[in-house]
Amino acid sequence: MNTRSDPFLSIVVIGRNEGDRLSKCLESVKQMNFPQEKTELIYVDSSSVDDSVQRAESLGAKVIQVDSSHHTAALARNHGWKAAGGEFVLFLDGDTLLDRDFVAASLPKFSHPDLGIIFGNTREMYPKKSVYNRVLDLDWSMRMGYTDICGGNAIIRRTVLEQVNGYNSSLIAGEEPEMCNRMQKKGVLILHLNTTMTLHDLNMTSFSEYWRRCFRTGYTYASISHLTRNRSKVLWRKNSLHNYLKGFLLLFLFAGSLSVVKFSYLPITLFFGILGLFILRTAIKARSKSKDLLTCLLYGVHAHFQHIPMLFGQLTFWVDKWKNKARTLIEYK
Repeated sequence: MNTRSDPFLSIVVIGRNEGDRLSKCLESVKQMNFPQEKTELIYVDSSSVDDSVQRAESLGAKVIQVDSSHHTAALARNHGWKAAGGEFVLFLDGDTLLDRDFVAASLPKFSHPDLGIIFGNTREMYPKKSVYNRVLDLDWSMRMGYTDICGGNAIIRRTVLEQVNGYNSSLIAGEEPEMCNRMQKKGVLILHLNTTMTLHDLNMTSFSEYWRRCFRTGYTYASISHLTRNRSKVLWRKNSLHNYLKGFLLLFLFAGSLSVVKFSYLPITLFFGILGLFILRTAIKARSKSKDLLTCLLYGVHAHFQHIPMLFGQLTFWVDKWKNKARTLIEYK
């Protein structure tokens, strides 16, 4: 570990078949407002079949190739920080761009001895590229200040990673909140700064990609709430229960209304009428995230419809558990 008075930063970028997005990510790291001689750049590749490894090497990154039949982001991050020498580790996904001023603004705040994680705001790079990008851009909004969880992009004190042995490599998603849960038991603080950290390139262009992403969210709710069920603080139990209730209710009411449509259009009309009111209410609340009316309305549709693929994701987790099946990555792109 580095012992100089100035913090030494390791940047760990993970990726799998990111292509040009990876090059842009690594270039954004090199352009940050922080002395490059106090940093090291590590790229962890999860069996890419494109030229990601060659791209990373050409930009001066130390490349670690993970050979595993069970690739997860958590596994890649663990390989990265364990090979790093920095006092602090900046984790980035290969489909993001780092804000050039974030590191310089964040590191001084680690003077608080209990502060273990700092992260900032993430927004979509191309929100107008598709309706999915436009809607999911608003999902990045999180509570500011001290919080309970962080996302994949964050600066973490290395000693804190060592205390909990990093991420749970078996998790296909939700590994950051689960690790934060273990860290908080040791008194570690997590700070969300109200400043730009990264831009994300979701690049979602089809309904099938959207469905798989929501499906993965539901799978994650079920797996993480089950994993932490015996801890003092169970993660996402309320989210999981809310999804069961909302998902089953939507499917039941829609199927029931549709089954009697040949006798009367009233039930199906009432179903969409009431659903429309809920969508409108959600859209009004979303005005704090966006001032664009159409974006807020689309977000309202997403906020309610997503419960259906999420429900299937939760149910799939329990089927996998019953079959004692270890699921690999649920990729939506």
